[in-house]
Amino acid sequence: CGRDLLLQLPRGEALQPGERLAAADGHVRHQC
Repeated sequence: CGRDLLLQLPRGEALQPGERLAAADGHVRHQC
């Protein structure tokens, strides 16, 4: 799910590293 997560979060790359991880973490838990 890690790689799919990046594809599903196009805006995540624009966010700062800290916020990106936080948003990704929430998305991973929601999808996986």
